[in-house]
Amino acid sequence: MRLEPGFIFPPLPQDERLCDEIFATVFTTVQARHCFMNFVILKKWYDQRHIYCASERPLSGDGPRTAAFFLWLTYALGLRLWEMQGRIIPGLPSHEV
Repeated sequence: MRLEPGFIFPPLPQDERLCDEIFATVFTTVQARHCFMNFVILKKWYDQRHIYCASERPLSGDGPRTAAFFLWLTYALGLRLWEMQGRIIPGLPSHEV
């Protein structure tokens, strides 16, 4: 995937508890059944998400962009799982953003 120079991934929600819940939802729902993600690496990226998903500067290199992509994918999956359970948090973007 080619990103335009200067592309900045949007930040994840700033509420730590909420982010932790979303991540845990994906881990307990998806990983338990379909271990297609390497959650050891994903957890490492998640613990450093402020580097990948809250930067004011464009990410350079494939590693940081890959981390941001999978963190956003995890976030979107978590929100979709919540929506399927009827749990919608006002002020959070849809999983389709």
